[in-house]
Amino acid sequence: MPDDLMLDYNALRSQLGVFAGWGADPSRWNEDKSAIADQVLADGLRNALYPIDAKGQAVRWSFLMPTRQLATATGIGDYDLPDDFSSLDGSITYDTTDVGSSQIEIVSSYEIAQKRQYQISSVSGRPNIAAVDMLPAVPGRGTRYRLQLWPTPDATYLLSYTSAITPKPLGLTNHIPPGGPAFAAVLRAAVFAEFESRFNDGAMQWQQRFREALLAAIAHDAELAPEKIVPSSNIMARRVWSGAVHRERIGTVSWEAEGGS
Repeated sequence: MPDDLMLDYNALRSQLGVFAGWGADPSRWNEDKSAIADQVLADGLRNALYPIDAKGQAVRWSFLMPTRQLATATGIGDYDLPDDFSSLDGSITYDTTDVGSSQIEIVSSYEIAQKRQYQISSVSGRPNIAAVDMLPAVPGRGTRYRLQLWPTPDATYLLSYTSAITPKPLGLTNHIPPGGPAFAAVLRAAVFAEFESRFNDGAMQWQQRFREALLAAIAHDAELAPEKIVPSSNIMARRVWSGAVHRERIGTVSWEAEGGS
């Protein structure tokens, strides 16, 4: 098996094939096995990225909450946000020590529209309010957003913001999973646990390994970015497979499963 440091879509798929007894070469699998592998990978990745704690709160991984910068341009008030943008987390700040507030107040897009409509349209200056507005849908690109600023910038300003992001599904065109090498053990355990839950009745080996890897990764991430993660020793991971809704409790960890018939 490839080293964890090189774990990507192809390596995960190959390792799953060995684990399932199909062999490491996906080109030798039939269509049913390929379809199962893709579904198990998708659900396993989802379980790893979006665990839920016992209070019903999502664990926020720091690598899914990046801090980014945006440079304004003179006379431009609207800026398309990255395709993976999901929501703002906190405020928008200036990356300068200029006199005045370093934060931009977040308001509704309606308030921005009112400002632009009823105040002097040519007003420009240092933006002090902003809104996130949904862009019209574009086939194949998912939900996209833009940042609206007021007043319209009168100069180039460097802004910083932290946001939740939605990673793209793993596949041939997006083969690197989020989280980096430190998250590889969680991903592999999540995928094996997902397969185990579907096809190995009563087996709990990889459920337990997934739990242990998940808790270790949460602790590690909390050390890297304590302000971004919600650490918990009582994690409830949401798991989806074909079957009835049920719960399994292992020590302090509760796994919730839901799915169709």
